[in-house]
Amino acid sequence: AAAMLGAQQVIATDLHPTTIKLLQYGAQQAGVTDKIQTQLLDITATATTAQQQEHYEPLPDCEVLVAADVLYNPKLCWHVMERIVEARRRNPNCLVLLSDSQRFISDFDVVLSNKLMQLQDEQQQQQQQHQHAMEGEETDTTMTSPKPQKTVVQ
Repeated sequence: AAAMLGAQQVIATDLHPTTIKLLQYGAQQAGVTDKIQTQLLDITATATTAQQQEHYEPLPDCEVLVAADVLYNPKLCWHVMERIVEARRRNPNCLVLLSDSQRFISDFDVVLSNKLMQLQDEQQQQQQQHQHAMEGEETDTTMTSPKPQKTVVQ
């Protein structure tokens, strides 16, 4: 759907190879195979523990993260929450669209909002520290600007 709505590049992920084949078939039927890349991804393979870091699979870079029908058990809800925070940590402007008919954690939206606000505070503090460091290093009048990061629509 994202490719049909104008996304230039879409990375569709799932844990199961059969779902990936169905995604590829759907892209072929819609005539958007040139815009869609599929990738196996275990959203539970996060970087929170040393054991999980061995199997950690980072999310692809993205400007938009769509998560649909992935909150079907309480444990998975926490992994989805962690992945949303991961995406926003890598790209603070990443738009997150989350849709699900189930809610196993009654205050999921409140907990997620709190985690995202904490992340925003951390990023603001880091930016302020960086600005203070840059101000301290300014000894001549020439400054170089950082190169923009490449992002991919997912």
